[in-house]
Amino acid sequence: MRTMQLSELQLPERFAKKLRQDMTYLLSYKDIEIKQIILFGSCARGDCKVTSDLDILLITKESIQRQIRGDIASELEEELDQVRTDVVFYSEPIFEQSDSLFIKQVRKDGIIIYNQEGDGGEYHATK
Repeated sequence: MRTMQLSELQLPERFAKKLRQDMTYLLSYKDIEIKQIILFGSCARGDCKVTSDLDILLITKESIQRQIRGDIASELEEELDQVRTDVVFYSEPIFEQSDSLFIKQVRKDGIIIYNQEGDGGEYHATK
């Protein structure tokens, strides 16, 4: 996986605006410890279309309750300029151990846009 700051992503402005809004919401959420946020799918591959949505993988320190997952998913699904976000949740241990086809694809094409272990930066914290 690559690591990039949001400003480095080659996204149409309406997608970038929605992603900034989503990141602000996620990083202000107090009930979970976010380890990484990974952009995947067509927007990460650079082939998003007008009808595309944003796909993000949220990796947390531990599994989070269904109610919290639902609250987060509902918030991110709210459209902004006709862009919506789909979110997938994994705990860090499950993500690290998984060899599913989905996770292999995320590892291949995904872009880390936030990393808790990093040293600061515009949302993403790794250099």
